[in-house]
Order: sequence, then structure tokens, then C-alpha cells
Amino acid sequence: MAKKTSSKIFGKYEILTSPALNQKFEDMGPVNGLQPYNSNHVMDESMTLPIGSKSTPFGDVFCKGLNVYTQAEVLALVTAGKLTSSDRMLFIDPSTADLYLWTGTQIKQVGGDNMDYLFGDGSDGDVTLVANANYDVPKQFTNFTLNSGVTLSITNNATPLIIRCTGTCTINGTINLDGKGFIHPDSSTEGADGINNSIYGAGGGSGGTNNSESAGGRGGYSAQCHEGGSVNAHSLYMQLLSLNLDISCGGSGGNAGSMQNNNKGLGGSGGGALLIIAKSFKGSGTITAKGEDGVFYSGRYCGGGGGGGQVGVITSDNTFSGTITTTGGQVSSTAGGGIKPQAGGDGAYAILKI
Repeated sequence: MAKKTSSKIFGKYEILTSPALNQKFEDMGPVNGLQPYNSNHVMDESMTLPIGSKSTPFGDVFCKGLNVYTQAEVLALVTAGKLTSSDRMLFIDPSTADLYLWTGTQIKQVGGDNMDYLFGDGSDGDVTLVANANYDVPKQFTNFTLNSGVTLSITNNATPLIIRCTGTCTINGTINLDGKGFIHPDSSTEGADGINNSIYGAGGGSGGTNNSESAGGRGGYSAQCHEGGSVNAHSLYMQLLSLNLDISCGGSGGNAGSMQNNNKGLGGSGGGALLIIAKSFKGSGTITAKGEDGVFYSGRYCGGGGGGGQVGVITSDNTFSGTITTTGGQVSSTAGGGIKPQAGGDGAYAILKI
């Protein structure tokens, strides 16, 4: 006969011991104070910090537990030198019921229903761009408008363009990141790879030549997008949904010839990467992050096309009616015989509403 089982019903005002609570919560975390772990994930029993204590903050350790502080109290610990740049502390603010992290340089919200922290701090103010410009560092606007007829880009290849707005981002002009991803290495026949460990950068195509002794370089790739591989838009969307904001540029096309061939048949550069995080996103302009075409030379050499870039938008209100293009670069249809060059893979764009 099977043993009869019963479930525990906790009374409204019943006070439980911490072991009982740990059992109830399936040991997701202790409630009787902080239990620090070292880098090998072994508990460091020499170190303790009870919940709510403000006298002995911990250092750079892996922790299983919960700290209860207000943000003002954490800043006071920083001012007093008890929390330093080498410390990391996860805590819940009882005044907001949200989860925060002291990163060593700032307090960053990492949970809760309010997602406004994503939109930045507005420290760059209100800006209306009326002349062509390059933004080579992340921007944090209150409101940003790109006027019609004006082009925004970047100077340094393979650097994502990042715009945050606590208010509205309006794109009526052109954001042009064509060929602003990874570029071909001049001294190699292989294209430049995508960002290390990224699974989303589009691959560049392989270069081709009709010389049987030189097959041309392979295209650039990131971890799962080899030579001409395309980006999956759904994967990009899920990346944004998980708040993984490491958006990637496209890989370059492979060269058909290298330095000894006077740079003939160079691969096209990959498309750039754009991340917009704004409370409201609107406009009727153009966003383009295409891979460049491979260079064709004298029927003998043809570089591979660059991989398309990525465009990610996170917003609470999307009324943008313009166009977004992230296609890969092409190759010449008249390239010589032998091994043919390869077009770059298409990039992707995704808009996440929060």
C-alpha cells in the first residue's frame, strides 16, 4: 500500500525557521543571511553578512543569498569606502521592490517591472541633427531627431552605433552603416571574423579566383555563421528579449588575392550594427547596414561579399514607417572560372516592444 502523502499548509501568521523556508523554496537561496562562494563555487564559511547589515560589505565573490538595502544606503557604503571598484553586490531595494547590482562603478537595475533603466539617463539632452555626423560612442538622449536629408554613421568600423532615449527617437533621415562592420585584412586571403563568441553576426562570402593554385580566402564568420551564413531574425529578437545587447557587425568577405597580388580582388566589408533603445521610436527615414560587394578585378580575382549587419530596436511605442535593410554584399557574375566567389550572408533586424 502506497504511503499517503500530505501537503503542508502554512498559517497566515506562522513564523518559520530559515531551514523550513529554504526547504519550501527548494533551496533557491538562504534567507538567514548571505552565503558567499569563492571563484570555484565553494562556500567560503569564513565570511558572513546577515540580511540588512550595513557594517561589513563583501568583496568580489559569487553569492547565494539576498541583501536588503536602499540605493541611498549602497551609495553611502561607496562614499565610506566600504564598497569599492573591486566589489560586486546584488541587492533588493525595499522602497521599489526591484533588484539592483553594484557593478564596481554604478548601481544598475537588473530586475523588476519597471524597464525604464534601459532607456539610459538622458545625459546628452535633446538633440536634433541637422548636418551629417558620426557617433563613435554610445549616446544617451532625452529625445533625438535625425532630420530628413541628414546622414548619421560611425567613423570606426566594427563599432556598434548605440542610441538610447528616455523619450522619443525620430529617424527621418538616413542611418548609413553600409560596410561599417568588419573589414578584410590586407595581408591575408581570409575575411575578418565576426565578434568573438557572438552567434549572430552574418558571415562574409569566400573570395574566388581562376588560378587553381589559389582558391581565394574564406569569408569572415562569427561562432555559428560561417562563410556566407545569414542571421536569423527570430534569434536576434530572442537575443534582445533576453536583454543581451552585444549586437554584432557582419564579417568581411574573403580576399581573392593578398598583398603579393597588389590587393586585387578584395572582399567587401561587413555591414555595421545599430542598437536603438527608446521609449518611443518613430519616423519615416532609412536605416541601412548592408555588406559591401566583393571587388572584381580583370576576370581573374573576385573578393567575397561582406556579411549583412544587424539592427536591433527596443521600444515601448513603435510607429516607425521607414525602411531597414541588412542584406549581404554580392559578387560579380562575370568572375573567371575555377572556384567561384561567394556572396555575403544577410543580416537581420528586430524590433522588441517592452
